[in-house]
Amino acid sequence: MRIHALVCAVVVTAVPALAAQQLNLASLDKLAARATGKTEVTLDSSMIQAASGFLNNGNSDEVSAKKVLSGVKGIYVRVFEFDKPGAYSEADLKPIRDQLRGSQWKTIVSSHEKDDNVDIMMRQESGVTTGLIVIASEPMEVTVINIVGNVNLQDLSALGGQFGVPKVGSKK
Repeated sequence: MRIHALVCAVVVTAVPALAAQQLNLASLDKLAARATGKTEVTLDSSMIQAASGFLNNGNSDEVSAKKVLSGVKGIYVRVFEFDKPGAYSEADLKPIRDQLRGSQWKTIVSSHEKDDNVDIMMRQESGVTTGLIVIASEPMEVTVINIVGNVNLQDLSALGGQFGVPKVGSKK
């Protein structure tokens, strides 16, 4: 579960501007078949717009979140939990990683410790970030997050506390 905290912290506080770059996550379906638990979030732009309509224009936090969501085109999350180590291999993640090869994808975080792996990559075109993906794996869990849309780094933390996204910030 340490990876969940790291992934949430990075996504909420360190995501740069994003534009359309949805990855094909269909190759992860075979992981779902072997998982003992799974979480799948698929929010396209129409679902995000509908959800943002419930935000209160009189609440400054919700107004900020609404502003951020206006640029988001999609949020795609896949989390798979397994009952024992070895239920999946890194080869199962290869089709996702293969989509990330090329000069436009840049690694911004790569952490590999024993059995815990986290890679965060962003895609850029003409100096503009156009996609973000997080791939986190540990012996009994795999998490893949793809955020699509146009979001300013400084504004993204406004989603903390909204739509199940935890608030992340410094302690006072």
